[in-house]
Amino acid sequence: MNNEFAVKVENLSKVFTNSYVGGNNHFFENSTHRQSILPADANSKLMALNNISFEIKKGEIVGVIGENGSGKSTLLKIMAGITKPTSGKVFLRGKVTSILDIGSGFHPDLSGRDNILLSDGLLNKSPDQIQKAFNEIVEFSGIAAFIDLPVKHYSSGMFMRLAFASATHIDADIILLDEVISVGDIEFREKCNKRIQDLKNSGKTIILASHELSAVANLCTSCIILNKGLLNNAGEPKLMVEEYVINKLYAPVADNKEEDNQNIEISKQINIPEITNRFNRISLADKDQLFKNIVWIEAIEIASDSSSDNYKMTDAITLKIVYTKHSEEYTRISVHINDTGGYTFMGLSPYRLPFNGNCTDDVLPGKYTLSTIIPANFFNAGLFTVDIILVNKDEEVLTVLEKVCYLRIQFAITEIDNSNYSGKFPGPLMPAFQWSIHRE
Repeated sequence: MNNEFAVKVENLSKVFTNSYVGGNNHFFENSTHRQSILPADANSKLMALNNISFEIKKGEIVGVIGENGSGKSTLLKIMAGITKPTSGKVFLRGKVTSILDIGSGFHPDLSGRDNILLSDGLLNKSPDQIQKAFNEIVEFSGIAAFIDLPVKHYSSGMFMRLAFASATHIDADIILLDEVISVGDIEFREKCNKRIQDLKNSGKTIILASHELSAVANLCTSCIILNKGLLNNAGEPKLMVEEYVINKLYAPVADNKEEDNQNIEISKQINIPEITNRFNRISLADKDQLFKNIVWIEAIEIASDSSSDNYKMTDAITLKIVYTKHSEEYTRISVHINDTGGYTFMGLSPYRLPFNGNCTDDVLPGKYTLSTIIPANFFNAGLFTVDIILVNKDEEVLTVLEKVCYLRIQFAITEIDNSNYSGKFPGPLMPAFQWSIHRE
């Protein structure tokens, strides 16, 4: 890859001043209800970006992740020249195109055809080049039947399809994309992913801001995490996505009030650091987890036979759920395991035959421990979150304890493995099956 930078951000900050500052004349300015209408912090300033710096090499695909309000869109708008920074600089080498808002760059009263032909990317081209690019854009967007309709009548999905096709089929060196990967059906998303890979292979530089964490992990070559305008971290996409998920879901809850201190402490016990092989327990002794006075999940225990603090692909993992039944009502507990994108890829039921052992319907009140062993060489390396599901006799879900804990599986191979596997196999699972090969 060329080491020459395509984008350099130096000490970039952006401050937005509240619109009520400066005595602006608003409709309710003199209203008797003004104080109840204006925000409490009407004179405050918002630091959207706070002195961030980084560099992007030519040909990289860089993911930008963070919560809403973290500064992702502001960053891309400054790069695109739509918004001016308060301080700092952005250096861009090459022509820039962007998709930052639905319909951005489109005139609503013009047709899709006219908007394409008037785009900057087609200016100064020969008629043959314009026709070729136009045909490629329309074919990729999949909205040929509506291409002569004014775009103000387009749905948001049609807008984004045409915008993505236009931005990625014209000559540009740097492409800025804000939340476009999730647009459209699965077929169009696959086309988008392939198109991004093709652009990378052709040497284009792409900055992708997205909440689609799986897409960032799989498509990008590097990733940065923004948090309230600050650059929290940058590095390998999969590791950055895992760090973001852990911090977002399991960071300790801040003590803002002295009152109800006990409740705050209890909630903290759910948001604990990563479980290790030392049988650390997650206390779920929050009264809110008492499922209609039927079942009380007391703790979850996860352990492995690994000698390190993190689980390995080659470890067998023991999962235990400790709970108390308070009534004779029929209930069943199941476990769902999710990937970093939140997709539930595996459900574990203690009652599924033929390997349910002694797991029969636990009707009688009392304290129970439910346990199982997930075999070694089953998970792929990655981060996985755990949900606990409670259902009744009609298989109706009574409640779901979402993401009560997580597992981080480290890449590992067996001592006899001589495959030189790189550790980048896709998907959440990588079970070791028995294979055979025969030469005909």
